[in-house]
Amino acid sequence: MGTGSTKSPAEEGPARVNGETSQQVWCGVGRTTFALKFRLRQPRELERVRRSGRRIQAALLTVWIARGNSLQPRVAIVVGLHGYSSVARNRLKRQLRHIVRTEILPSASEPYDAIVSARSAAYSATFSMLRSSVVRAFAT
Repeated sequence: MGTGSTKSPAEEGPARVNGETSQQVWCGVGRTTFALKFRLRQPRELERVRRSGRRIQAALLTVWIARGNSLQPRVAIVVGLHGYSSVARNRLKRQLRHIVRTEILPSASEPYDAIVSARSAAYSATFSMLRSSVVRAFAT
């Protein structure tokens, strides 16, 4: 709260740190996000990619890639239960999203739709193993 202000901090708006809002500080400069425009979310879109796309299988994951209908590449991350806890599933999803966001999307030269589906072996893989598997799958 500012001095003499009757508004709560939430009503005052975002706090500023060195001229930037807290949201800008949190995201950081140059940070790429896995925005909604880069995600496949509709079940009919996922089904289309699975039916018409090319399937690439690896020890840690399966990737389906199909020609995209939008102007940018879009990716869906699918992590099955495989008997693991929600903590392990969410950790694996975060790791895969990070790899796609930093390694795959910046180097995309044409629009495509892709599904990255983790296999049960992905839960016990290291981050570098996951990264190399994802990069290899998208390179073929």
